[in-house]
Amino acid sequence: MISAPIPGNEAERLEALRRYQILDTRSDPVFDDLAALASYVCGTPIALVSLVDSDRQWIKARVGLDVSETPRDVSFCGHTILANDTLVVEDTLADSRFADNPLVTSDPKIRFYAGAKLTTSDGHALGSLCVIDRVPRKLTSAQKEALQALSRQVVAQMEYKRNVLEMAEIIAERKQTEELKAANQAAQAASRAKSEFLANISHELRTPLNGIIGMTELVLDSALTSEQRENLDVVKSSADSLLSLVSHMLDFSEIESGKPGPEAAEYCLRDTLNDVVELTAPRAREKGLRIVCHTRPDVPDVVIGDPERLRQIIGHLISNAIKFTERGEIAIEMGAEMPLRDGILLHCSVTDTGTGIPAEKQQTIFDVFTQGDGSLTRIHGGVGLGLTISARLVEKMGGRIWVDSELGSGSKFHFTFRQGVRRKGPRPR
Repeated sequence: MISAPIPGNEAERLEALRRYQILDTRSDPVFDDLAALASYVCGTPIALVSLVDSDRQWIKARVGLDVSETPRDVSFCGHTILANDTLVVEDTLADSRFADNPLVTSDPKIRFYAGAKLTTSDGHALGSLCVIDRVPRKLTSAQKEALQALSRQVVAQMEYKRNVLEMAEIIAERKQTEELKAANQAAQAASRAKSEFLANISHELRTPLNGIIGMTELVLDSALTSEQRENLDVVKSSADSLLSLVSHMLDFSEIESGKPGPEAAEYCLRDTLNDVVELTAPRAREKGLRIVCHTRPDVPDVVIGDPERLRQIIGHLISNAIKFTERGEIAIEMGAEMPLRDGILLHCSVTDTGTGIPAEKQQTIFDVFTQGDGSLTRIHGGVGLGLTISARLVEKMGGRIWVDSELGSGSKFHFTFRQGVRRKGPRPR
């Protein structure tokens, strides 16, 4: 027996075979009918549609033979895919390649074999449509041509079924993509609805809270016993904390809902910075802290942008510094980072002498509802939105935010932001 050699393009041939996704599939009436037609045309009791896998001959359709596969090294089909034409063996016992083949010497006792290659449009021979008999015989030229024509029909059916599978996969992928898109749109709509709800609630809460704070301040200005004053101080402190929380929630919800900010306007950068410092200074003085502010000479007096966003960012950073600093000072510095084609990139830093932030927490403190230390959260209050709001606003202003800190040695928050530059004209009032 002589086993068929491996084709030179075996890797490409097997890859082509895999693309059809036909191996180990269930029987198919289309292929069964083509095998039956080959058996009838050629007058043989056995006909097979066979495919040559890496180490086996797998049979897709069969007539007259109850077997699903055979080893490749004894298969006749392995020789067929190497032949230039239809392989015809009129008497296997007279052919040295097959005389002692176990498929010849034992069941199914093959004495006659004729196989037409199953060749794809790109030239890969994947198997054969073959007819078999247990006695020697010959094929007429018409039978040989018919066998070849039927083999082409087998390939055509393989191509058709592969196209159907590929189309089904494309449709499934598109459906999945559309479902993901719809789910994403629904999630975005739900997020917007949630943010709008929070914004509405925050607006509604601000008015009564301001009323409580205002009336408490009025009563505190009147004659009170020490116990009454102490109780009212607790009320005012609690109302102030709640108002700060509501304001943070409102700011965050407006950012999350995609609410656009004011249009760019000219404003004085130094005045804006001084306004924020003056607003936060009383809270710093209550804790015995000093706030120092330095604006470098390279910072232009007038820029074009959104001063309200800048106030929010610096205000949150200063408030955060005051919250976590018990003694020392808070330093704000503003400088020019680099000129831009359409403006300038500015750099602002807020430095404190507070508790500091552990290294493992420094990458997460800008996430939603996150603070550096849970125990400090319980001591100082808040829900960790101030830094998140600052990070989102900095992103909207075309910059980035980061922190340098060491536990026990204070923190230095940096952020950059883009602003336009007014070329000419008087300073705005």
